[in-house]
Amino acid sequence: MLRVPWVTLVYLLCSFLKAEAQRERPGDPHVLHLKDSSERQKTDAFVVLCYRSMDAHPQQALCYADSALQIASKRGDSSQIVFTGRLKGQLLLRLDELEESLILLHRILPIAKRRGLTKDYKRILNALAIGYSFEANYDEALKYHFESLVMHETEGDKAEASNALNHIGFVYFKMYNYEQALEYYNKSLDIKKEVDDKNDLDLLFINIGLCLDQLGDCKEGLKYINDALKMCEGNCSPFMDMEGKFGVGVSLQGLGRLRESEDYFVKSYTLAKELKDKRFQIENLIFLARVNGRLHRDQRTIGFLKEAEAQASGTSYNQMLIEIYREFFFTYNQSRDFDKAAAYEIKYIQLNDSIQKGQWSNISKIQTEYEEWKNLKTITSQGQILLLKENVINDQRVLNFLIGIVAILFLVLAIILYTINRHRRRINILLDQKVKDRTQSLAESLDHVRRSHAEQNEFLRKASRDIENQLATLKGLLNVMLTEVNDPTSMNKSIEHLKQTANNLFDIGTRLKEK
Repeated sequence: MLRVPWVTLVYLLCSFLKAEAQRERPGDPHVLHLKDSSERQKTDAFVVLCYRSMDAHPQQALCYADSALQIASKRGDSSQIVFTGRLKGQLLLRLDELEESLILLHRILPIAKRRGLTKDYKRILNALAIGYSFEANYDEALKYHFESLVMHETEGDKAEASNALNHIGFVYFKMYNYEQALEYYNKSLDIKKEVDDKNDLDLLFINIGLCLDQLGDCKEGLKYINDALKMCEGNCSPFMDMEGKFGVGVSLQGLGRLRESEDYFVKSYTLAKELKDKRFQIENLIFLARVNGRLHRDQRTIGFLKEAEAQASGTSYNQMLIEIYREFFFTYNQSRDFDKAAAYEIKYIQLNDSIQKGQWSNISKIQTEYEEWKNLKTITSQGQILLLKENVINDQRVLNFLIGIVAILFLVLAIILYTINRHRRRINILLDQKVKDRTQSLAESLDHVRRSHAEQNEFLRKASRDIENQLATLKGLLNVMLTEVNDPTSMNKSIEHLKQTANNLFDIGTRLKEK
């Protein structure tokens, strides 16, 4: 189902539309509004209307897509031509207009490739492959699916690669190669688990369940289908509900629970009619015929087959027509209507031969080319891994060399630091010794100074006493001289004593100078 982000819808609707989308007709208010819009705005508005209508009114959505494509073609806007053309092509597929869809998709595919519109290009590939699958042109379907897968794997887009693997599995399923189909389904599931991608996981579970049914493990197949329905329990889309009921019907048929199976096919068929999904209407009619055939209701079986044939006639659902012809053959053969059985056998053989003519060789070639690409990719990857390992080894060698250089530098630095530290210790020891020696010398000098100071003090005390004594003597002599002024003899003696005292004072002064 095509989807568009709601943010984009709201933005475009606010820009270009003011009310509910309706089909263009005279007096339509949206058409009147679009007449005043630019060509680009008109294109975008029709695209929005298309997305809004495609679930409930796909035919109307197709008209909007066609209008958008016509405007884009008139403007010559390649990117818009590709986008709107893809949109129209996908809607044509959904409305069972396979031939018209494939013609349109083929027309826009080279434009998308030339303009580098990778996203649209891959989606066009996918739509082409699905169209060819419905036509039973499985070689063409696989060609486009594998091209899409290669692009996704090259880009590393695992989520889209998972979807491509799922689609490839579906092609092998329609070719009755159920083992290979299951292999691709499981690859798709593994990738979804790896990247935690839940988009379309429910549909993948249904595909796996249907494949297991065909391989005879209907119990496990039913489990997968029920798990798929649980993912959207209470909120399943009509399309999911239709596919889920169909899948449950197939599993129950394989388990022999035919009447329960019939009920589910009837419910799925009713939903398919409401949704105007012709492909699932035909699928359900074929399985209803098979159930009624096993219940020996030949008339009802033939009625379902005739209705399926009527709906499939004029369409490109060749694989379904082959199955219808085969069921007719078995039914008429059991009822012993050999003429009709032979007629449908001829139809079956002719259509089957026309479809399969040259397909198997092409399919083998496509598979081989993909495997060769995978092998080449593996070899390239291995070469890149070896180159990367060699680069890592070289980088490791350089790193080891640098580590060695750093280690040597560290060792040299350690030696230098050790030498410096040792030299500093020696210097510190010498300095300590010098400080000790100097301290001892200073202590001795201080002691000497103290002794000298003490001696000087003692000398000064003695000198002071001597001076005091001499001064006292002088004083006494002066007093005597004063009393003996008239006695010359006594005066001369006193003068002699006075000289002697002066000499003594002179001697004391000399000693003080020497000190």
